[in-house]
Amino acid sequence: MSENQGSTTTIRTNHTFWGCNQPLSNVETCSGRMDMGTKQCAHCGIKRGPGDAALTDYGRKIGHLLVIDVNGAEYWQYFE
Repeated sequence: MSENQGSTTTIRTNHTFWGCNQPLSNVETCSGRMDMGTKQCAHCGIKRGPGDAALTDYGRKIGHLLVIDVNGAEYWQYFE
């Protein structure tokens, strides 16, 4: 679990949305915004993955998805 140090599988109460940051090409990244109940981006169709942003209701970035383990558990790392 050392690679997940400083991360948590518990979603904070103010973490209500996620921002897709998945690559669409060599120069373009998706910027879709979905609620936490949605695990696949409605814009690009890619599942939530490492590097995606943890967002508040107002779109403020409060962290990012660090890793998803083999069982599907998401480890989020928050800035504060």
